[in-house]
Amino acid sequence: MREEHPDVTAQDGAGSAVLREMREQAPVLSTLIFAWAHLRLRGFPAARLTAEDVVQETWMRAFTACARRAEALPDAGALRPWLIGIARNVVLEEVRRPEGQSRSVSTTLASELHDTVTSLCTHLARNELVQQFLAFAAGLEEVDRQLLVRCGLEDERPGDVALRLDMEPPSAVRRWHRLRERLREARWDERWGL
Repeated sequence: MREEHPDVTAQDGAGSAVLREMREQAPVLSTLIFAWAHLRLRGFPAARLTAEDVVQETWMRAFTACARRAEALPDAGALRPWLIGIARNVVLEEVRRPEGQSRSVSTTLASELHDTVTSLCTHLARNELVQQFLAFAAGLEEVDRQLLVRCGLEDERPGDVALRLDMEPPSAVRRWHRLRERLREARWDERWGL
């Protein structure tokens, strides 16, 4: 039996504002989530999903949350950290999923939306901006790449990340400051708000 799908375009209140912002920023946010997922999945070589899977599942969960008028919807302007949080949950659920157990993929929205997101993911894999960003990240030392992912994309504080990277907090803060300068020089801060 097929579940009835709420009309995600006819929302009011917070869900409506988030949907508008998601539509307006979808290309940039999708590119950012794809790049984040590509970098983050490097830390989980046994993960059985791709960056495309992460983008697709992230958007499906975000649209589902808006359709259900979830209370945990972000305020206007806080969409990027909210979506990265959803993406992080997708990755962590996959990593923690026991071997042999099938992955649960959101099925609450119409297949047309699923096809649109799939098409977008195919485009992202070929996107020149994504490839440039991944090349930039590949040129970084592993510690800087982790700072880029955790501080730049996940909005964590360098002092908090330091312990997980086996660094002293002041050292992590200095490295993050130097990395932010490199991001500014390459204009990634301007393009993606890093």
